[in-house]
Amino acid sequence: MIFRNSITWRLTLIFAALSTTVLIAVGAIASLSVENHFAEEDMEEINGKLELIQNAFDKTSTAADIKNLPQKLNDALVGHHALLVTVYEPTGKILYSTHDADFPKDILETHPAHYKTKSATLRKWTLSQRTYRGLSVQMDTARELAAPLNVAIALDIEHHQVFIQRFQQSLWASLFIGVLITVVLGWIAVKRGLAPVRDFDKIASRVSA
Repeated sequence: MIFRNSITWRLTLIFAALSTTVLIAVGAIASLSVENHFAEEDMEEINGKLELIQNAFDKTSTAADIKNLPQKLNDALVGHHALLVTVYEPTGKILYSTHDADFPKDILETHPAHYKTKSATLRKWTLSQRTYRGLSVQMDTARELAAPLNVAIALDIEHHQVFIQRFQQSLWASLFIGVLITVVLGWIAVKRGLAPVRDFDKIASRVSA
C-alpha cells in the first residue's frame, strides 16, 4: 500500500510540477506581452508628438523665432496633460519645458540620437512615485548653420502601471487556482490510472496468502 501511494503521489507531483512550470511560463509571457503592447502604443504617441515639435522647429529660422518657440510649442502640444517635454541646447541651456517636466540626468543627453534616424532608445523610469516612458533626440531647425536642438520627451504611464499591476494580480491568482485544480485532477487521473495495478496487487496478495 505504501509503495502504491508513493507511486501515486510521485506521479502527481511530477505532473503538477510540469503543469505549474507551463502555467508560470504562460503567465510570464502574457505579462511581457501586455508590457510590450503598452510600450509600442507609447512609442507611437511619442512619435506623433515629435512630429508636432518638428513642425514647429521647421518654422524656426531666426532669433525671434527661437524667442517665440515656447509659445509655438504650447500651441502645438495643447491638451496633452500626460506629456513632458524639455527642449534644450547641446550646452544644456533649456529653451522650453512643460509643467512638471523633470527628467533624469541620463535622459538629458548632450548628443542624443537624431530624430530622423529613428534609433533613440525608449526608456522607462520612476520619479517621485510616478512612472514615465520616454526618450531624447536631436532635431533640426530651419536656422542655417545652427546646431540641432535636443528634445527630451516622456509620457506619464502611471495609469498603464496600475492596469498592469491589476492584470498581473488577476493573472497570478487565476494561475494559482489553475495549479490547484491541476494537482487535484492529476491526482485523480493517476489514481484511476493505477487502479489496475491495485487490483493486480490484491490478486497477488490473495494468491501468496
